[in-house]
Amino acid sequence: MKIKLSIMLDSIESIKHISQQKYPAKISWILAKVIRKMDIYYKEFINTRDSLIKKYGEVDESGKMMGVKEEYKNQYFGEILELMKQDVDIPINPMKFEDIINDEVKLEPQYLVNIDWLFGEDNTHYITEVEENAQAS
Repeated sequence: MKIKLSIMLDSIESIKHISQQKYPAKISWILAKVIRKMDIYYKEFINTRDSLIKKYGEVDESGKMMGVKEEYKNQYFGEILELMKQDVDIPINPMKFEDIINDEVKLEPQYLVNIDWLFGEDNTHYITEVEENAQAS
């Protein structure tokens, strides 16, 4: 299933939390497969983000990275926004909501709010929110 990188990043903590519940072997296997693939994309994102910080960043006298220079923040955030729009391929067939939540497994709403893509729901609203937040900055 293809989703935007921004959606995947928003859902990592929720999926890791959900995966700590007890499920039948099939659901556990599906979640483990999703997490492994998400971890690969997450590490790639962090490496790319760190490279951009080095490209647009400043260091102190001791050589420690201080962050993005003020005059380069627009370029930095522009490149991050473009990165967030990229599709990532997560190997999953949409599951049923009942596969995750049932009489034995109860989760707080905060863990369900950003994983609708796991159930095959439309996810285009997430990238719109990312773009609006970036433009407001």
